[in-house]
Amino acid sequence: MQRKAIAFQTFPSKVLLFGEHIINKGAQGLAIPSRLYSGKLTYSKTDSEEDKNSNHSLAHLAKYIIEHPELEKHIAINDFLTAIERGLVFDSNIPQGYGMGSSGALVAAVLSAYGHAAILDSDIQSIKNFLAAMESCFHGRSSGLDPIVAYLQKPLLVSMKDTQVALFKKSPAPVFDVSLFDTGVPRKTADWVRLFMERTQQHAFGEIVEKSMLPANQMCIDAMLNLKYVPFWKSLKLISQLQFDYMQDFIPKAFHGVWKNGLLNNEYYLKICGAGGGGFILCFSKANTDLSNFRFAERHEVMKF
Repeated sequence: MQRKAIAFQTFPSKVLLFGEHIINKGAQGLAIPSRLYSGKLTYSKTDSEEDKNSNHSLAHLAKYIIEHPELEKHIAINDFLTAIERGLVFDSNIPQGYGMGSSGALVAAVLSAYGHAAILDSDIQSIKNFLAAMESCFHGRSSGLDPIVAYLQKPLLVSMKDTQVALFKKSPAPVFDVSLFDTGVPRKTADWVRLFMERTQQHAFGEIVEKSMLPANQMCIDAMLNLKYVPFWKSLKLISQLQFDYMQDFIPKAFHGVWKNGLLNNEYYLKICGAGGGGFILCFSKANTDLSNFRFAERHEVMKF
């Protein structure tokens, strides 16, 4: 039976607000969808090199799905292949090498368009695991975080064991702004994850992670969701300070000065966004703070709370 024509949805990028690296050490993470960047399946109207590459990526994914029966049984693979032959592409402005979930949005779009009801109607964790298996086509191994945020298009609390929708209390008036600053430096997530994990094997750094970073991370998440600004700001400063003191090589040198200025003036704090080493840097600032120190970097406002 032929399926009805598909109305392709747009899927957002992902921003990991808290939990960078330490999710792998048992911490909880807080990730949000961001419409700053997004992508959707569509049919190519040009013969551009970009569209050709995108179509080839989808063909590569289709081949991967066929080679993995546990994936193929949940995907309308013939419809997907037919669409690819007709020029299906993933039209996206999500930057690659920035940890914003470009491939996660792609597999979320494919599952949404071509997934069978049995997987689409399952629980969050099952969908996350399925998306992780799909995204492994591009990364070798995936946690499923990026695609599940894109797929559900909701803020999520994530850990190694659980995934649940995060519920923010509504603020009567915004107190803090969250922004992204573009370092202009693409990087490979796997390289920085490996470096962090190797460093945690050193006793001193491992203790800092366990006794300081993990508790401060959890306090930030709890306080942010419940609008408890005093403990939030205090714990956020500790994370920013620890990253500056012990993970300075994860921070592009052009940002060292403004990072330190934030710790001194207490008007804003910076933290690594995702893996670090480049990509974006997160900035949490008090409302109406002058951020002219960042004139050398492109700023994108993510949210207010």
